[in-house]
Amino acid sequence: MSKNTIQKLFILSKQDITIEGIRHVLESECDYTVVACVEPGDSCLERFRKAKPDLLFLHHEALNFYPFDITSRLREHQPHLPILLFGRELAQERLLGYLRGGQVQGYLCEHMQSEDWLQAVKEVTAGRLWLDRGLMDRLVRDALALEGMISSAIEERLDSLKTTLTGRELEILQLVLEGLPTREIAQRICLSEQSVKLHLSRLFRKLDVNNRSQMIVAVFQRVCPVSNVIRLIHSYLDKRRLAQGRTPLIKDPLTGRA
Repeated sequence: MSKNTIQKLFILSKQDITIEGIRHVLESECDYTVVACVEPGDSCLERFRKAKPDLLFLHHEALNFYPFDITSRLREHQPHLPILLFGRELAQERLLGYLRGGQVQGYLCEHMQSEDWLQAVKEVTAGRLWLDRGLMDRLVRDALALEGMISSAIEERLDSLKTTLTGRELEILQLVLEGLPTREIAQRICLSEQSVKLHLSRLFRKLDVNNRSQMIVAVFQRVCPVSNVIRLIHSYLDKRRLAQGRTPLIKDPLTGRA
């Protein structure tokens, strides 16, 4: 950050020797000026609004001071404001919850080295998360565990689908998902078009749908445990009609509305 792009920093924390040390490091070692260092209280939100800072340092004690979510109140006026949480007594699970929810962009133990504070400022102002190695390892492990759970759920649902459909029906379904028309499917598996249509009608009946588009949505609905993906597929399949301002052909499997 160049010297002609001085940024404003707001600190919401009780005043003590530690805070003064942090303030000194930030103002002397980077291009941030502390516009206010305010203790939690009734007036701090108004001072924050007037200051319009570019970065907020929020002490964990402020999270318990207010009967409402202080991070949401602060972002009502600055939705994209980076918030760095700091302290030393915040439970790890609670901190991870704040990070997962996007309420804060990083966490610092108040007794970390000055280099860590400066690096944290650099990372969060660049749009990245910042936290110590131990917490980062925990987040990565959680992400891998979640990925494994989703993969297992998909595999189980695929196995369930396989018990419902015959081998030929699964083969035709796969080609439909690849976007092949009836004629190409018939050529690919060496069947007549009439036979392919017969298999498709059986697929429609088993999946309780009326056409190919509905079948694709129904399959993803059964296989994918993440409902938002269904909505994405639904929008993709009807994007031409939606772009023309027309109602979608496919019945929404989540709301029951067309």
